[in-house]
Amino acid sequence: MMPDLCPIVAAFAFAYSAALLGVGAALFTTAWFGRSRRAPSALEAAWCALLPLVAIGVLVTIAVYEPHALVGSTASHDLWHLWAERLHQIPASHGTLHAANAASLCVLAICLGRTAYALSRAQAFGSGLRFLSSDPLPDVANPAVYCLPSDKALCFTVGVLRPRVYLTTGLRERLSPRERDAVLAHEAAHVRRRDGLLSVVLVTFYNLFPLPGGWRLYHGWVASTERACDAEAARSVGSSCDVAAALVTVARLAHSQTLPGAASFAASRPEDVAARVQALLEHCPLAPRALARHRIGLAVLAALSFSGLLAAYPVILHLAEMFAYH
Repeated sequence: MMPDLCPIVAAFAFAYSAALLGVGAALFTTAWFGRSRRAPSALEAAWCALLPLVAIGVLVTIAVYEPHALVGSTASHDLWHLWAERLHQIPASHGTLHAANAASLCVLAICLGRTAYALSRAQAFGSGLRFLSSDPLPDVANPAVYCLPSDKALCFTVGVLRPRVYLTTGLRERLSPRERDAVLAHEAAHVRRRDGLLSVVLVTFYNLFPLPGGWRLYHGWVASTERACDAEAARSVGSSCDVAAALVTVARLAHSQTLPGAASFAASRPEDVAARVQALLEHCPLAPRALARHRIGLAVLAALSFSGLLAAYPVILHLAEMFAYH
């Protein structure tokens, strides 16, 4: 006897539709930041990147506890079901829905496989680093800094619950003491902020839901996080110019490299490094009034996003039902 796959298809369709709405709201928010001619803060970028996941959580909660709370009037509800029933009676549309159901199951299987691969790759990378690294470096203030025997010029943070900072011997030998302090202060900021945990959540989510514009939101959060850690490093060493000089040095030595599950000091595109250097050299803390206006604006955008999600809930619910049950 074949298992009933309709609930799985309906749940996936409902979740994907909710996440798609969340991406739309998040991209609208980032466009608003662009119109205001300022880069979003790490908190604002994190909100935008997490909004599709929040959208799923909000709508699933409504569906579980009060599935028909926002469906609307009985007349419109009956009219919707009548239209869906007539659509199912047409052989062409009925067959198209069956084919779409099969395609959605294939997409779901591919997404699950990609997610498992990405997580296993990051876990294997972290395990290998722990095996290769030596004891913590005795001449640095942060006890979570480990040395890697490698000629490559790299410094990066790996770990979710217990993050570690790794510094290769190749980079350590080429940095001045001030540059090394700046690099390690930047990575210490990643450890304090627990950026590795949020990164794993976002990477897992966007592998499960390959949404148009989703990775753009993720990379926007990464860029904002790097700028925030640069600013914290500048406050720690007492000079934004030292952090900018270290960033240029490491970017020149390391080039662009991708490390699975790791936040690297300068493993980004040249234009990103240039933007970070410019942000460091032009750093000017926001005045309290400007900061308050930004927070109020983000709160208003969040309220509008939630209002749009609630308004779209009946449509998403009925589309998922029509898509899966026929």
